[in-house]
Amino acid sequence: MDVRYLPLGDTGLTVEFGNEISPAINSRVTRLCDMLKTLNVNGIIETMPTYRSVSIYYDPAVLDLESLTSLINELLEAEIGLSVTNPYVIEIPVWYSSECGPDLEFVAQHNGKTVEEVIAIHSAPETI
Repeated sequence: MDVRYLPLGDTGLTVEFGNEISPAINSRVTRLCDMLKTLNVNGIIETMPTYRSVSIYYDPAVLDLESLTSLINELLEAEIGLSVTNPYVIEIPVWYSSECGPDLEFVAQHNGKTVEEVIAIHSAPETI
């Protein structure tokens, strides 16, 4: 899998692992974030993962782009065979009612569904 490096001005870098949402790509994103967190690299301010990429914000007075890119390349070569740390699940309760979701009926009508169908679609388990 090819990795793309996309500079974000002079204080950020996005490392893109692919152009689709997949468990394999997301696993690589998670592993890179875990490795950077474990290393506690001086100059890295924050990492922001998505399904298919991770943006890394850094202090260019402490860490230059070339050094950061080199470090990431080393980590990505070392990632083979590593497993992802235990992910955690955040449950967000949802209350379906016209009181809390005044657009629920509009969404149903707009999509040619019943309110119950919209709720079933929205509350179905995610599949990737």
